[in-house]
Amino acid sequence: VDEETARKLADKKIGEIPALGSEAQLGELSLQKVQNQLYYVAPLEHRGIFQWITNHTKGSKGYVMVSATNPQDVKLIQTVNNEDVYLKYQMKGFLFDYLPRYLYFKGFFNIGLADFSFEVDDDLNPYWVASLYKNKIGYNGSDAVGAVTVNAQTGAIASYTIEDMPRWIDRVQPEAFI
Repeated sequence: VDEETARKLADKKIGEIPALGSEAQLGELSLQKVQNQLYYVAPLEHRGIFQWITNHTKGSKGYVMVSATNPQDVKLIQTVNNEDVYLKYQMKGFLFDYLPRYLYFKGFFNIGLADFSFEVDDDLNPYWVASLYKNKIGYNGSDAVGAVTVNAQTGAIASYTIEDMPRWIDRVQPEAFI
């Protein structure tokens, strides 16, 4: 399954739930390995400022997983371990729900952040992963030195070096750096 087909399948899955498409839209798809299988995973993000105002206390409801090998395997994940999934922190959030601003005010202002990607761990818990980098030569020569994870529901932050990163994190080196 290519990315374009995965996006169409995910949009179709969102359309199956009444009124979900009017308050949330599909975020950026990212290919990742989840439970030893390849999936395209995308968060459901606020469609605009009015939807954010209505839902900002909890966040948008869930995310979509599309198998990269089986077009019949499309899942809308709205509960994990019998608990509802609400993505409070996201790239379509506003004020302090906007992910880069949230990280900035949590102390990540003196190191570069790049390549924000939505990933899930093997227990299907949603996270945002951003590469941490430092510039080698002035404002150029970016070099990834680790990653930071943000729990998309609770906002819990963990920072890792490249050596001690959890195995479920799939992308650390941004393509632009390589």
